Amino acid sequence: MTRPEVALRTLALTAATLAAFAPLAWRLAHGPGGARGAWVRDVAVGAALVLLAAWAAWRAEGSPVDLEVPAARRARRFAPLAVGIVVSGALLFPTWIAWGLPTLAYFVNLPLVAFWHIPTIRPVSLALVTAAALAGNVLPDGGPLAPWALGVVGLAWAVAPPLDRLAAVRARLTFEGAPGSHRAGGRPGPRAVEGLPHALAGAALVLAVGGATALAAALLLPPSRRDFVTVDMLRPAPGTLREPFVDVPVGRLLGLAVAAAAVLVLGNALGDAAGRRRGRAPAGPLDLAAGRARP
Repeated sequence: MTRPEVALRTLALTAATLAAFAPLAWRLAHGPGGARGAWVRDVAVGAALVLLAAWAAWRAEGSPVDLEVPAARRARRFAPLAVGIVVSGALLFPTWIAWGLPTLAYFVNLPLVAFWHIPTIRPVSLALVTAAALAGNVLPDGGPLAPWALGVVGLAWAVAPPLDRLAAVRARLTFEGAPGSHRAGGRPGPRAVEGLPHALAGAALVLAVGGATALAAALLLPPSRRDFVTVDMLRPAPGTLREPFVDVPVGRLLGLAVAAAAVLVLGNALGDAAGRRRGRAPAGPLDLAAGRARP
């Protein structure tokens, strides 16, 4: 059974992810082409993918095997690259890349959502959705949802770390109090950790301080004029060209992606075959009780 702090942490991260891209959904609904209704399909599919990935991460909580599967190792290697991709896009924001930055953050963050059960993935994913929420507040057509989205992301930053720490402590006490552990009987059981109210109280204190700071800034600082001019690099300036000067070959890009995936799969298969020829059989499933791989 999933511990309550794990469920609350996953719920906070999911709410922050959905809220961070709410200004992008508003832009799709009220921007060019929104009257045709295609934005409903795009927003529904995007939200469904986030919920499905979050559900998969919640299901993987508490399983040591899911922390060391090849997909989890790839996700840990991809996390720093994801931050670099979004930071590179931020260098051109907001004049040359406007709503392209939240869109880029969504697609870069989506694979990481399915690996929220890995401790090093969660802060990276939260940083990416924070960048998307900040971009939605900077752009002038983010709609009325942008400030609320940033508030939900701030709530996740205040709630997720103490819940994460509480889950780690409870899991360690559960392991040390289990039969067969070298500290069995010497440490209190998991029921001795009743820190959920304290974790939420600490998060409430952080939120109160942050809310007071934001309110003081809103009352004392002048409002932003947002007088920058955005330029869409994929569209010509008005009155200069009738056709876009960049023709994106979608079909060829998809073919290239499929070919790259096929090369990756072939490379992994050849590596496994070479290892078997050298007498290094792949390890079997983990035997958690014995602490070694089964033959």
